[in-house]
Amino acid sequence: MIADFLAAFGVVFLAELPDKTMFATLLLATRFPRKSAVWCGVTTAYSLHVVVATLLGGLLSRLPEDPVRFAVSCVGLMATR
Repeated sequence: MIADFLAAFGVVFLAELPDKTMFATLLLATRFPRKSAVWCGVTTAYSLHVVVATLLGGLLSRLPEDPVRFAVSCVGLMATR
């Protein structure tokens, strides 16, 4: 279970890293003199975000399959309108 958690954490972390977070970090680092504090804050917040996303994904996988498929299809239909 820990290996699965670490694998999911690593994949999500690497996939989301070059997102808006990178640009927000650069912007904050140019505005504040303590660049290491900005980096530590961003890293902590992002790590917490990835942990929460991983835990919620794990909980979602424990739900019954048919209701989840129905909900996903409904969301997909609403997104195409």
